Amino acid sequence: MPKTVLVTLLGFALMAAGGSCRRPGPEGYFKINPQDDLGGHVGGKVVLEGRVSKTPWQHMIHWPDGYSEIAYFDFELGRQTVLYAKKPVDCPGFLTVWGKVIEIRGESKRPGSDAPAVEYQILVDRFECAK
Repeated sequence: MPKTVLVTLLGFALMAAGGSCRRPGPEGYFKINPQDDLGGHVGGKVVLEGRVSKTPWQHMIHWPDGYSEIAYFDFELGRQTVLYAKKPVDCPGFLTVWGKVIEIRGESKRPGSDAPAVEYQILVDRFECAK
């Protein structure tokens, strides 16, 4: 198979995979797509769209210095995470959140397991309610 065909096929495969070759937006934030894992962005700046949850799940909680507000956030594909903010996230409907992904570690709730529990949560830089 000629090299140009292989290079073209490789390019299509990378585009289909998404995420792996994406660049951050103008402010340095990566838009989280449905297939993206927050764990792949620890320490990075991300943009999420969703809504404040009406049904919070059980999560580990870590109160970072300077972040006095907490919200449970439902986003793509039925996933939920915890937001830590400096002011209340009080949007009644959909919103966009810009923030930094942090990793929270704790002990497993499974009896006999020594594996640590890990969650990825967001330190909110800013948010905007949908109009």
